[in-house]
Amino acid sequence: MTVKKKLIGAIALGIFFILSSIRGINYGLHFLLNYKRNFVSYYIIIISITSLILGIGILKLQEWARKGIIYYQIIIVFLGIILTPLLKKEILHLGKDIGVTKKEIVHGLTMIDIAGPIIEILFTLIIIYYLTRPKVKEQFK
Repeated sequence: MTVKKKLIGAIALGIFFILSSIRGINYGLHFLLNYKRNFVSYYIIIISITSLILGIGILKLQEWARKGIIYYQIIIVFLGIILTPLLKKEILHLGKDIGVTKKEIVHGLTMIDIAGPIIEILFTLIIIYYLTRPKVKEQFK
């Protein structure tokens, strides 16, 4: 029986996905229970549960998780582009519910419009590059 030596990057990626998913589930439930913002809440919860499952799979060096994260990241980028206008509308309403001024919300949304897609695409490319390296792929066989 051979024991696989886990790469630090795979461990870090798995932990990152798990921690971010726990945070996302917490936010989604908070929005759902306190502000009744169903679309945003369900979107965050579904994405976060998927992230949790993939993170656990990565820590277990499952090939389906490696491929799943690649597809997941690509889908997230496209969903971000497609759903941004709808999410912005929901965020404006949510901001009013929690007492944030419209000026603060618009400033935040402007930063999301500019920095968000760039950061998300770079993050996705780094993850895809890492997970497609031969040494990493070998760990998941």
